[in-house]
Formats: sequence, C-alpha cells, structure tokens
Amino acid sequence: ESQPPELPSFSHYYQDIIAPLIHFFLILLIGFLPLILFRVFVVPPLLNSSLLPAGMAGEELIEYMYLAVLGLGFFYVPMALIAVSLFQTIAPLNPLFIIPSIGRVLPHYCVTFAALAAAGVLQFYANTKAMSLGPLGTLGVTFIGLYVSMVDMRMLGVLYDADQDRIGWFN
Repeated sequence: ESQPPELPSFSHYYQDIIAPLIHFFLILLIGFLPLILFRVFVVPPLLNSSLLPAGMAGEELIEYMYLAVLGLGFFYVPMALIAVSLFQTIAPLNPLFIIPSIGRVLPHYCVTFAALAAAGVLQFYANTKAMSLGPLGTLGVTFIGLYVSMVDMRMLGVLYDADQDRIGWFN
C-alpha cells in the first residue's frame, strides 16, 4: 500500500494508549535485558576474578564488552518494534523469532539501522545544544524529536514493506 494508514481513534483508552505504551516498554526491557543481566551477573564476578588483565586494561575490556551488549540491544529493538506493531501482541518479542527475521533481511536492515542510529545521534546532539537555549530551545527540540520519531517509524515501515516477503511473517 502506498497510502499511509488512517490516524487512530482514541475511543478505547487502554487499548489505544496504555497497551501500546506497555508494549513499547516491554520491547525495551526485552531488548536490553542482556545488558542488565551482563551488568548484574557478569561484571561483578569479572571484577573480582583473575580472569581479566590487571589494572586499567581489565576495566577497559569490560567497558568494550558492555558497549557490545548495548549495541546488540539497540540492533534488536527496531525489528522488535516492527513485529509488535504488526502482530499487536508481545508474543513476537522472542529473540528466536526476531533474530532470524533480522538475518533474512540483514543488508537492508543494516542500512536502516545506520540511518536510525544517525538520526538518534543527531537528536542527542540537538538535545544537548538546546539545553543552553532555555525553555524555547527545549520546546523546539521536542518538536524536532517528534518529527524524527515519525521519520524513524516511516523508515521501519518502508523496510518491512520492501522486505515483507523475505521476512515471511504472514506467508
């Protein structure tokens, strides 16, 4: 379809507002759960063991591992957003469903992810600059952030539309 969907009506408060918000937070939780588990269960034993090189090199290694797990979370979340949006349930949040889907469209997904990451970095930069402009700057960056979020969702929609046969969720 080349036409965008109609704007949703907000006649059912829970179904139209609360449930999607809960879905979004669950997507973030599942996407970054490995990071939380890494921080809670892996880092403390590593810091107290002799497995890491002594001194600063060991701490730097943990930081690199932490950034790698964080990057995996960021890489997982966009496809999870697509899946939960289309299925209207949290059932497809299973990594055994999402990761193979990413693999089936990996080149296009990487390009889309790079564009999303660039938009996120620009948004972060704009937010830091807007703080020096006071409330008016913050308001302007808020509207820019809303626009960037819509562009992000459009990019994810285009990715799914272009590759829906390869993703194969509804075949």
